[in-house]
Amino acid sequence: MEINTVPLIAKKEGLVYYIKQWELNVHKLFSWKKYTYDDYYAVIGKRDRMQDICNKCLVYQDFLNQIRKIDFDFIKQTKEVDIDILNKAAGSDLDKKERWYAFRLLTSHYDDWIGYLK
Repeated sequence: MEINTVPLIAKKEGLVYYIKQWELNVHKLFSWKKYTYDDYYAVIGKRDRMQDICNKCLVYQDFLNQIRKIDFDFIKQTKEVDIDILNKAAGSDLDKKERWYAFRLLTSHYDDWIGYLK
């Protein structure tokens, strides 16, 4: 990963760390009964950091393919919402296209968590 202007934590931990965290949550933790909205919010924030790294740095195709595969599994477990989970004030069509993952809520917790977005 070529280092440009990315947050210090991303420079320190790197893209591989975020990919592993994303994969762990999508493939295992999302199905955990005690998974909370705060947990989900934090993971979407990490996915946002991954996007930031991918936008600002040279990323190997293998990493991009791995992210796409996990994203596909994420989409199958979530439902689209109209509100940006990370920034409720935002929500333009450009935001929704670029940061699509921030406009999705876990289907298994949808009824319980939709109230947090209002």
